[in-house]
Amino acid sequence: HAPRPNGSPLRVGYVGTLSDYKGVEDFARAVEQLGAGVPVRATIHAHLVWSPPVAAPLRSIGAPSRDHLLLAGPFDPELRDAIFDSLDLLVVPSLWWENSPLTIHEAWQGGVPVLASDRGGMAELLAQGGGATFPPGDDAALAALLVRVAREPELLASWAASIPPVRPIKEDVRLLERLSRELR
Repeated sequence: HAPRPNGSPLRVGYVGTLSDYKGVEDFARAVEQLGAGVPVRATIHAHLVWSPPVAAPLRSIGAPSRDHLLLAGPFDPELRDAIFDSLDLLVVPSLWWENSPLTIHEAWQGGVPVLASDRGGMAELLAQGGGATFPPGDDAALAALLVRVAREPELLASWAASIPPVRPIKEDVRLLERLSRELR
């Protein structure tokens, strides 16, 4: 993971599906609350055309905060590692009971800490380290966390140092194949 250069904005992002239950609007509203002096650059990587009812508010929220928020849209799968490498922090603001979001594992594989809703598997994963949680749907709490992380680089470093090990997906596949052979 490419470290944040001194004096540069905190690079935070959302990577995933654009749905009303994913809390992306809460992320955008949290970014909108950041003052001009808060060094944060947020990016939303999602298919904006797939869900117009969710994308429309993002566009209106993002318009006055262009200094902080970029609606980047989707990316080609082969760019996944580069996208995570361009982030200092992943935000998973889901409102529903995620069990074990792939994006959290992908971020951790790249050394990127995570801020996620304090709900379900997201909260369980982050109880191990690698980031922090905030109340689901609470954009003010998320904004406060973003301000804190932007101003306290040592906090981000401590979260990065506490990322638990994540098995690569190829290793998971080998494990499943082995278990399947044993069960036969």
